[in-house]
Amino acid sequence: MAGNFKEVKLPDSLHKRIEKRLPNTEFKTVSEYVTFLVREVLNNIEKEEDDQKAFTDEEEKEIEERLRNLGYID
Repeated sequence: MAGNFKEVKLPDSLHKRIEKRLPNTEFKTVSEYVTFLVREVLNNIEKEEDDQKAFTDEEEKEIEERLRNLGYID
């Protein structure tokens, strides 16, 4: 892995659980495995947030302009 890194501490019991899983994965280290998991979780959360947005920024501006023209907002 290339790039800058920051340290994250895991409880020993969690670290051991991950180490036990490594032989059944494509990952060589606990760090690689945890990085993958965190990335996946964040991607899913961000996708859900994007999916929840009802309108694009352009659509929101258009709606706001319509409401302004109708006198509902200043």
